Amino acid sequence: MILPLGTDLLTMAPSARQPASAEGGATAAVPTADDVSIVSAAAIDITPINNDCSNKYTKPPGGADVGVGEDAFDCPAFVIRSTDETWHPRSWEATNRAVDKYFAWDWQSVRAFGMMLRGREALRAFMRDWLGGFPDVIIHVADVFCLGNQAQGYKTTMPYVLTATHSGWSQAFGTPTGKRVKYHGIANCYIQREPVSGQWQYTREWDLPDMWAFITALNLTADQIPAHPGGDLVPVDECKPLFEWGTGEMNWFPSAP
Repeated sequence: MILPLGTDLLTMAPSARQPASAEGGATAAVPTADDVSIVSAAAIDITPINNDCSNKYTKPPGGADVGVGEDAFDCPAFVIRSTDETWHPRSWEATNRAVDKYFAWDWQSVRAFGMMLRGREALRAFMRDWLGGFPDVIIHVADVFCLGNQAQGYKTTMPYVLTATHSGWSQAFGTPTGKRVKYHGIANCYIQREPVSGQWQYTREWDLPDMWAFITALNLTADQIPAHPGGDLVPVDECKPLFEWGTGEMNWFPSAP
């Protein structure tokens, strides 16, 4: 069993499965006339458009930090260090401490297949089960890009390749198979300084890995794969940033399936 696709680990229920055929196999839903909206070519608006409004929020208020001087914050080093201390210590106690240190209590994450994690405790539960199934996981950091300043916070992007062996039992992935998995992804995050401790922490995340490579590597069959949501859950928040400067609040946030 794997985590239901389209599931919010705290508040949402799994999306419904597709109906099975009489032989017991999964059957693709056949669209009917009521399901399909047919628009004539003459009715389609093909007026030229652009994304000029998006450039208005690509730079933080007050200007971007150039990263020089004794008080400069080394954002890429923070991303790499926090990734290593969270995923790679090979000790649940150390990982547990890193979750408390590097992730805000109300942290949120948008992930593949409509899954969302809400809060530090949801992350802790997710990681404990994931590391139980894949204890040798390595997140190979390909690069890190940061933009922001110490007053507003930083937007970060980390392309990565993940490798691991399914050598342990977990609730999400079941009995160990010994299969190796490898997939790539890009984690986009917002980090802010916690006002009391002064510790920099992740507050929001948009992480989109190549989960099809993961499913293929584990050789999961159709009846083992929970149904994908009926459509993409992310709204089009035109002329709004993914992360708001200063607050880090996330736009383009998925709706319930």
